[in-house]
Amino acid sequence: MAKRHSLLTIGALGASCYTSVPAPVPVPVVEPGAAFTIRPASVGPITAKTPANLLALRTALTGYEVKPAHIVLGASSNRLGYNVYKDGEKLLHVVPDAAGAIFNVHALSSKIAIADRPWKIGAKFNGVKSISACKCWAEEVVVCFKAGDHVAVAFTRECSYDSYGSEDERQDLIGLTIHRVLWSPKAYTEDSNPYGGGEYGGEDYGGL
Repeated sequence: MAKRHSLLTIGALGASCYTSVPAPVPVPVVEPGAAFTIRPASVGPITAKTPANLLALRTALTGYEVKPAHIVLGASSNRLGYNVYKDGEKLLHVVPDAAGAIFNVHALSSKIAIADRPWKIGAKFNGVKSISACKCWAEEVVVCFKAGDHVAVAFTRECSYDSYGSEDERQDLIGLTIHRVLWSPKAYTEDSNPYGGGEYGGEDYGGL
């Protein structure tokens, strides 16, 4: 009887030890040295719900300097937006739409990481398979993306309305320096113009 009692005690202790082990907690992946990471739903703490005004951005971006600025989009157009700095380095442009929401965010620094993309600002482009459409801005900037995604990659490169329309033509982008990466709260479609405006980029930034 004593032996049976001992076995039951050992079994109970074993069960207790087993159930007391906590489940592993997933550790978020942090890109080394990244100031922000662009993900489908966010750029760091900036999301689609973040208002595109000075107060809201300064609240969201604690520890960063946010300044209103005229943001140049090509040689012929600029509009009011917000620049984000860290230690004197310009990291982001935040561009509002007519309603005061975020139209898009332009990442300008190599310190901005892009999740799930082989893109690094200032490095050579080699990710043709991650884009399906390209559009021009003022015949001097090429912006490319894949329909359904929230990110686009931009190059300073002469282009026209029919440039880079096919997969073969987009091969010519390989080796170009990535000028910036854009994030949009709304997913891009094949007809999207990431810089705004009318046909193949336009000049009026969507009438904003």
